[in-house]
Amino acid sequence: MAEASVEQSGRWRETAPGRPLTKHSVVRFTVIRAAEACPVFKAGDVFVVRQHVLDTEVSTIRNFCFHSLSDLYSVYKRVRSKAIGSKETMDCRDKAMVQFEAERLADEDTPLHRGEVSRTATHGG
Repeated sequence: MAEASVEQSGRWRETAPGRPLTKHSVVRFTVIRAAEACPVFKAGDVFVVRQHVLDTEVSTIRNFCFHSLSDLYSVYKRVRSKAIGSKETMDCRDKAMVQFEAERLADEDTPLHRGEVSRTATHGG
């Protein structure tokens, strides 16, 4: 039997059996260009942040340059509050060796469970 969702107050929803859900924004980052001197990123690399978590199952990147993390977070915060399909580019602070594009994807309903992140193939790249 399919679970019927009931709209409650704003962001929170609950399925018929009482399993709480919330909406989370999804942002996909793509490396637009990377200098050969960059030891971490290459053009075409993709990673996805959903439910405020880096989804390593759909990301092509396994290591991150520490220089880029705070800048990427700032872009993530801005893009996730914009309309679906919105994009923003960012150059890394290390001599602009890498350019990232952040794109807001469709929101996802996600069960409220620690450590559980939904995996949706459509957001994989």
